[in-house]
Amino acid sequence: MNALRKVLKDPFSHFIIIGALLFALYPLVSSEDETPEQEIVISATDVVQMINNWNKRWNSAPSEVELTNLIEQQIREEIFYREALALNLDKGDAVIRRRLADKMSYLVNDVVVPPEATELQLQQFMEQNPDKFMSPIRFTFDHYYFNPDLYDEQQMQTKVAAAQEAILKGVAVNDDDFLGEKHFQSFPAHQIARLFGRHFPNELEELTLNEWSTPLVSGYGVHLVKVTQREQEELAKLADIRPYVLREWQARQQVLSNISVYEKLRAGYDIEIIMPEAMTSNGN
Repeated sequence: MNALRKVLKDPFSHFIIIGALLFALYPLVSSEDETPEQEIVISATDVVQMINNWNKRWNSAPSEVELTNLIEQQIREEIFYREALALNLDKGDAVIRRRLADKMSYLVNDVVVPPEATELQLQQFMEQNPDKFMSPIRFTFDHYYFNPDLYDEQQMQTKVAAAQEAILKGVAVNDDDFLGEKHFQSFPAHQIARLFGRHFPNELEELTLNEWSTPLVSGYGVHLVKVTQREQEELAKLADIRPYVLREWQARQQVLSNISVYEKLRAGYDIEIIMPEAMTSNGN
């Protein structure tokens, strides 16, 4: 008797008992028309998919026993899925509704294949979306480098001042070894930022062409820089980035196609939205 009381007090036991009752009573109260389709077909495509999924996960083909278990698992899942639909267990469940809607969305996405683009369409797409396809600002510059690990503050000032004087006299500058190049040709701003620091391209932008700068500081140390050419941002040439433009164009077409499909599906429904009375009252 105590054991029975304990079972009856357990909420999980309540769930099991109610589920068992529903399962037992359902065949008695449902008509033949409401019985789910009884035929389940596991196709060759399904089996191949199971084998492929197993391969991806375990990096080996399933054994005969493992494949039999996979097939039985899918049959079990299909049976419970159909029985759940027959019991309307999907109704009122936001999670299930969202997952089914997502699946339908993926299906639409797979079915709608963007058409091939002409060169004119791609060029127009670039011109309509210039922010996506601008070639970066580029700098051609030379620099002398001074390693802060080799000097204290006073010595660094002396070293840089001597270099500036040598530049003015047109004689060789005694700077330090640099891991990278001393001359950069048409180097894009984002790569300069990656190499010297985020602020460095902005400082190069402010320099007068063909004049040596005052000392500039980077992540490496101190530099004297002369910018000889500055290429401003401009729309890239289609031939240089065509694969990227095509991917972006196809992605946009996919979005537009999906919207069109949804609008056509939506047009087939009579939609009524009933707002809560409190909200309609506040609106008045």
